[in-house]
Amino acid sequence: MAKAKTVKSASGDEVLEERTIRVLSFPYRQEVPNPAGDGTFFQNQEVADRGDVVFLHKADIQRGESLDAFVMEGAAPAASPAGDGTEEVFVSEMDDEELEAWIREDQPTVDDTVGAAGTDADLARRLLDAEARATDGDPRKGVITGLGEVIKRAGV
Repeated sequence: MAKAKTVKSASGDEVLEERTIRVLSFPYRQEVPNPAGDGTFFQNQEVADRGDVVFLHKADIQRGESLDAFVMEGAAPAASPAGDGTEEVFVSEMDDEELEAWIREDQPTVDDTVGAAGTDADLARRLLDAEARATDGDPRKGVITGLGEVIKRAGV
């Protein structure tokens, strides 16, 4: 596994590590110079969205890792185990019936379902349809919201 990219914090007191956000949103702290210009710094609360690449303090990394909030290096975020677990199938390669079966049988979390779409608006629409069918017309609110954001960001 390659070493994560790092930078010094604004004050130079801490090393920040790069992470890509996997979940819908992730709050973190960012060190910013005091606007008074006196050379001091304070912590500002920020929120990163899915797919954002941010540099984080150690405490935020520990919290994010405990929540499985980051894309793991080398991982295929749109992948799901299929069948007996001996092969891996990419959600983007599934047909509509396979998407429905994946949601119904594997019961992916809201984050996994939304994350499977990545930034692909067409796949997000197909996942929304599959979610509605797999849940007998009662899709999860988080899936509707998350996939709606993917479609909105794509601008189509």
